[in-house]
Amino acid sequence: MEESFGNTRALKIEDYDNYQLVNTQHGKIYVQAVVVATNTPFNDKVVIHTKQAAYRTYVIGVRIPKESMPAILMWDNGNPYFYIRLELTDPKRDHDILIVGGRDHKVGQDSHPEHRYDEIEQWVRERFPMAQSVEYRWSGEIMERVDGPAFLGRNPLDSDNVYVITGDSGNGMTHCTLGGMIVTDLLLGRPNPWTSMYDPARKVIHGFTEFVTEQANTLSQYSDWVEGGEVGSISHIGKGEGAIVQDGAGLP
Repeated sequence: MEESFGNTRALKIEDYDNYQLVNTQHGKIYVQAVVVATNTPFNDKVVIHTKQAAYRTYVIGVRIPKESMPAILMWDNGNPYFYIRLELTDPKRDHDILIVGGRDHKVGQDSHPEHRYDEIEQWVRERFPMAQSVEYRWSGEIMERVDGPAFLGRNPLDSDNVYVITGDSGNGMTHCTLGGMIVTDLLLGRPNPWTSMYDPARKVIHGFTEFVTEQANTLSQYSDWVEGGEVGSISHIGKGEGAIVQDGAGLP
């Protein structure tokens, strides 16, 4: 019997005989296979997290005159890099929205990132003289893989009926389709020409130097767990201020 469990948050996944037991906020669900298609797998504690890094990207939506630019999707190769695409608004309106993003940084490594919106806007105005007002601003978290391709398939060091779709790097629409095709073929025992390329258990060879650098950079951010908090107790924090307070022995 098939049942639907929409709008149900999965909290934990466990092996149960030949099934998977999904613990949710509303109870337990027993399934033959699980696909964790999240930004980063919540069920994986080590393997996948050492193969990708979390970045935050920033985006603005700028009003431009209608039909002043072709419908495009493009990005540059600079450091930092920028990407653009055009949103075609209601045909009755006299403008389109130019979506421009970039100025990415490792998650948690910029306490005051507001300046990144201004830098993106400056980049736009230097290259697109037709740019008018900034209508939207937002940011999002993306997962960058160390060696290029996403991770689509069986979860490494896990049961054969647990799959992941992650490492999207802003290409979620593409990977939800490709990942669905790969996982479906794995479930049905059918060959798929892309399985090995996107295998989450693949060895990291290309980009190994970047891999080591990424992980060293990430681990350095946890020094506060060893060094302790910035103040001894909450009572030492003044009104309108904030600080890190250690509660417990430090390392989890």
